[in-house]
Amino acid sequence: MGKFLFVLVFFLTMSSSYAQMDHNMMSSSISVDTRKPLPLTAMMAEHQKQNMRGHLEAIRDLTEAFISKNFKQIEEAGKKLGTSPQMAMMCDHMGRGAPGFTEMALRMHSEADKITEAGQKKNLKAAMIAANRTLQSCTACHAIYKQEVLSEEAWKKKTESK
Repeated sequence: MGKFLFVLVFFLTMSSSYAQMDHNMMSSSISVDTRKPLPLTAMMAEHQKQNMRGHLEAIRDLTEAFISKNFKQIEEAGKKLGTSPQMAMMCDHMGRGAPGFTEMALRMHSEADKITEAGQKKNLKAAMIAANRTLQSCTACHAIYKQEVLSEEAWKKKTESK
């Protein structure tokens, strides 16, 4: 019985110590999210997420194209990420309530246009440099902004003067 009690006390003490260590590690690694809000309605937020997934699929296609040196695929992936009148209009609409967002989004799409150009010229190095710059634009934007889902009415109030 004494041995069992010793093991039980030892186990409980160690469990408590590990739980405290986990709590301390989690507490020290938790940081406050200081990104700026990007006000969107629920429908806009979902649409933006779908676009972001599409961007990731284009990056996946681009990576495959780099491996196989498939310049047509590089060009097509670049087009999926690149600038278009519809994309510019959407970026403007989405960024209405967040100063600087539209410009940042359009810069990313403009960088992606260079991927397409490099694919057309069959210049793998230039395409990879353009892809790197595009991804830098993506990560910079995600580091600065986060979605803030608002009701339609709240979104209109927040963006009507913009």
